[in-house]
Amino acid sequence: MRPAVVSRYEYAAAPLRRRKVTMVDISQLFVLFAILLTVVVVGYVFVALTGALLLARIASALTAKTATVFPDDRSLVDVERHLEALALERHVDTGVVRAVDPERRRPGRGPAAYARDPVDGVRVDVAIPTPAHPVVSEWFPLPERLDGRSRLEAVLRRYDVPPGNLSELLGTEVPVRRATSGEWVVDWGPTPSEVVARALIRDGVRWAVIRRKRRRQRESNR
Repeated sequence: MRPAVVSRYEYAAAPLRRRKVTMVDISQLFVLFAILLTVVVVGYVFVALTGALLLARIASALTAKTATVFPDDRSLVDVERHLEALALERHVDTGVVRAVDPERRRPGRGPAAYARDPVDGVRVDVAIPTPAHPVVSEWFPLPERLDGRSRLEAVLRRYDVPPGNLSELLGTEVPVRRATSGEWVVDWGPTPSEVVARALIRDGVRWAVIRRKRRRQRESNR
């Protein structure tokens, strides 16, 4: 085979091509550096403006005249009623069931509840006997079977209401309390998990007592 022959023009153009590639690389680096510099400058300006605005607000708040008196449209009777309501709330510890209605809901709270299917249940409204007449609503899902483990069955069992006549809950007095957040909460009783835990503890104590009795009987028989 004959060796490839490089012409004099191609040999002379090779350095030019290498120089062109080098210039392209330098121009790309320059563009990248310019973009990074722009981002840094914009971020610096944003932080500086935000700090300046915050300092300006603090300075204006410190130098402004603070008003301690504002006009009030309430009368003395309104203030007295408000204080009377607060005094009455200290002695309120029971509410009255005023409505029991069927209602379908998605169980749970938060965004995860929207991914669940609606479930049949009942909503129980409890009226609080205060001047503001607040109403506390609690929703109970219907159990798939009556095995005594659902929360609704626990409530019905606590107030001697048969499952086939939920309307007997109307007029029932239930314990209520004021939460730290200021909202009224109904104490329906222990949750199903607490009921199960208590049942396990009760069964464990019963088993221990029976075992001790059997041991004593064996020792006495000897």
